[in-house]
Amino acid sequence: MLHRDERIEFCSAFDAAAWHANTERYCKSGRVPVLRSLIAGLAASLVVGLPCWGQTKSSADAAATYSLEWSQMPPLPDPIGFAGPFVGVAGDALIVAGGANFPEAAPWDGGTKVWHDRVFVLPQPTGPWFEAGRLTQPLGYGVAVSWRDRMILIGGGDAQRHSPAVTELHWDGRSIQTAELPDLPQPCAFMTGLLLGDSIFIAGGIEAPERADALPTLWSLNLSAPPSERKWVSLPPLKTGRILAQSAVVDGRLLIAGGAALFRDGDGKVQRKFLRDAWLFDVERKRWSRAADLPRSIVAAPSPGIPIGESAVAFLSGDDGRYFGQDLKYEHPGFPVETYAYDARVDHWSVTTPFPKSLPNNLGPRHNRGSWPPVTTGTVKWRGGFVIASGEIRPAVRSPLVFSVRAVAAGSR
Repeated sequence: MLHRDERIEFCSAFDAAAWHANTERYCKSGRVPVLRSLIAGLAASLVVGLPCWGQTKSSADAAATYSLEWSQMPPLPDPIGFAGPFVGVAGDALIVAGGANFPEAAPWDGGTKVWHDRVFVLPQPTGPWFEAGRLTQPLGYGVAVSWRDRMILIGGGDAQRHSPAVTELHWDGRSIQTAELPDLPQPCAFMTGLLLGDSIFIAGGIEAPERADALPTLWSLNLSAPPSERKWVSLPPLKTGRILAQSAVVDGRLLIAGGAALFRDGDGKVQRKFLRDAWLFDVERKRWSRAADLPRSIVAAPSPGIPIGESAVAFLSGDDGRYFGQDLKYEHPGFPVETYAYDARVDHWSVTTPFPKSLPNNLGPRHNRGSWPPVTTGTVKWRGGFVIASGEIRPAVRSPLVFSVRAVAAGSR
C-alpha cells in the first residue's frame, strides 16, 4: 500500500482556523441572515491560495473554480426530524424513510431514543410531502442507493440488533412496493456506501450495537446480474475498520474518507477514535491506494459526497470530534460549517463554500429551529441538485429541514 506522511501543507498564509472561528461566532449569534453568511463563505472561497492538504497545487482545482449553491426545500412533515434516515429516489420521487429520534424528551431529560418505520414521499420539489407507508420494521443508520427507478435500503438497525436485510422500494405514484434482494454477508449499520455503475459498494460499519470493533470490510453487489445470480462479493478490506465514514465516486474510483474507529477504554466503555485518513479503491484492479489525508477528522457527514466538476467531490464538515463526549446538552454549538473538497487529479483537499448556517433568537421547543449543518443522513441526486434531508444537528437534536445543493462553475451564473 502507498503511504503518505502526516504533514499538513498550506498553499498560502490563509488562516483557516481564524476563518472558522469567526464564521462560527457570527453564525451562533443568530443575527446574520443566510444571505450574509453565504456572501462571507463565497468571499472566503475566492481567496487566492486556499489552504490545501496533500500535494502542492500545480493548477487550479475544481474547488477553486466552482462554488456550492444552497436552497431549501419543503421540510419533512415531522417537527422533530430524524437521524440516520434512508434518503433516496424511486419513481422520480424523493423518499425519506426510517431513522431515529427522541420524540418525548432529550436523554438528559429522561427521554428514550426511538427508531421509526415511516416512509415519506415528495413527488415534486415544491411539495407537499405525504406519508406513503411503513418499512417492514423500524430501522435507521443504514445505506440507501437509487438505481434506475428504485431505491434500495441496505442494512441498518435499531437499539437491540443490526440487520443484514437489503430491500428494494418502488414508487408507482400512489403506493410503495417492496422486494427483497440478497442479504449482506453479515448484519451491519453505521457503514458508508454508494452506487458505482450498476454495483453497490458498502464499506465499514459495525455488526451489532454492543460491539467495539468496527468492520474494515468492503462488499459489492452487481445489480445488473440476473436476479438468481446476484450475490455479495467480499473485496480487499480497508486497513482500519471504521463507522460513519464518508464515500464518493471520484475519477472513476471509490473514495472512502475519515469516519471513526472503535475501542474500549479502561472502564470497558466503547470510545471513538476520529480518523483523517482517506483511501481510493480501483474497482478494476481491486486495489486500495492512499489518498491525501483529510485536513481534520470528519465523521458522519452527509454521504455520498457532492460531485464538483469531473474530478472532485465535496463533503459537508461532519463531526470533527471537538465536543465529542462532553455533556453540553443544549449548549452544544452544533457541527462546523466548513465544506471540504477533494480533487483526485492533484490529490489534495481544500475549503469550499460553507454551509449557510443561520439561527433565530428563539430555537423553539425542540431546540432545532434555524439552519444547522446536519450529520448522519444521506444525499441523493434529484431534479438538478443533490438533496440532503433531515439528520442530526446537535447530539439528540434532529432537524426536519431539507436542502438541495448544486455545484456552480465560475461565470455560469
